Amino acid sequence: MLVCSYTQTVFASDPESGWWWNANESGRGFSIEKQGNNIFFATYLYDDSGNPTWYTALLRKDSNQGFIGNLQQFKDGQTLFGSYQAPSILDENAGEITLNFSDEKNGTLSWPGGTVEITRFIFGSSQNTAKTGWWWNGNESGRGYSIEKQGDKIFFAG
Repeated sequence: MLVCSYTQTVFASDPESGWWWNANESGRGFSIEKQGNNIFFATYLYDDSGNPTWYTALLRKDSNQGFIGNLQQFKDGQTLFGSYQAPSILDENAGEITLNFSDEKNGTLSWPGGTVEITRFIFGSSQNTAKTGWWWNGNESGRGYSIEKQGDKIFFAG
């Protein structure tokens, strides 16, 4: 008797750009902006001592339709209301990050902090992505603003 088994995992190729989170872990969020076969990822967290730190990564689509890249960790930098001050890079390679999406609104984040299920953060109706994305001044690297519009509401992070 011959028994064959075949398993294939299929991932959606195009997640929605915007804010993502795990509702069971409120207070932590992730910005995902997809452009072509790349994703710009950013998150602002606290280290074990309670000091603010932030991470970014440029992820590329891999052959399994997931996205993979390396994290960069930063500290210091620009205040919201002060004059421009460049950030300090703590670690140019803070570890590998992968994002896999089961559809455009649900995914899995794997990184040095563990693995977490993430979903799109929905706060308004009839999402309009035309104004969604990261905004910055190229002469002031390290300071940026994430603006997402859904219906008549805007989510802003600086």
